[in-house]
Amino acid sequence: MGHTTHSDHDAPIAADGGRRPITEPAWPGGGSAGQAKYAFAPRVLAVLGLDLVVFTSLHAALTYIVPF
Repeated sequence: MGHTTHSDHDAPIAADGGRRPITEPAWPGGGSAGQAKYAFAPRVLAVLGLDLVVFTSLHAALTYIVPF
C-alpha cells in the first residue's frame, strides 16, 4: 500500500477517474466592486448594526456591574 498525503486522499475524483482539484466558477460581477456590493447589502448592515447594539449594551452592563 503506497503512502498518500491527506490532501491526495480527500481530493475529489474527476469524471475521468483522475484526482485533480475542482475549481469554483467565478462570481458574477467579480472583483472588489462585486464583493463590496454583497458586503454592504442592507441585510448585512442590519446584522452588523444589531451586533453593535448587543455588544455595546453588554459592555455597558458589565462595566456597571463589575465594580459591585
